[in-house]
Amino acid sequence: MECTHQSTSKKLVKIEYFGLIFSAKMEVCDKCEAHLWTEESKDKLNQWMMEQKREHRDSFVIQTSITNHSKQCLDQIIRDYPSIQASALIRAMTIVFLEFMKRPEASALFEDVAAGDYYSQLCEGEKEIVKVQFNATGMLDLESWSKILAMKNAKIVEEAVYRMTSLHIENDPRLKDFWHNQILPQISMILKSAA
Repeated sequence: MECTHQSTSKKLVKIEYFGLIFSAKMEVCDKCEAHLWTEESKDKLNQWMMEQKREHRDSFVIQTSITNHSKQCLDQIIRDYPSIQASALIRAMTIVFLEFMKRPEASALFEDVAAGDYYSQLCEGEKEIVKVQFNATGMLDLESWSKILAMKNAKIVEEAVYRMTSLHIENDPRLKDFWHNQILPQISMILKSAA
């Protein structure tokens, strides 16, 4: 049975994000100890995140590795965005991937991609280290998915790149349609706003 948070008390809460500690007074359920977020506590978290990004910029950088095959695919995609660097494309792909993973039908299509030949080919070979800077919201999304999937942030970014680049070169008409009509427009929108 789910807790209804009938009885709460205001407590000092400390929560770790990206190896940094956020602390604030907020309502906490006396029974289940859930933190009950209010607009005020969310605002404090947002302010704290912005401060952390200024002071601890490296905490918002994910270092991952991708294969040369996947890098070639990224280079192919990036030709349509002349002023954009590969790290910006990887960030956009990751954000879009995480957003679409919330949708069961899209999640199923990404599983189909991962079961395909292109995916396994793109995952093989020499790897190159890349660093990708995320904003606070992107990092929170990554942290949440990291807990849900029991994967490290870097692995999630790597998976996003492999699945997205596989989708880009996929021949299956339904997956091609998914790439051109749903995924690519979202990536383009993010890249154009970053340019």
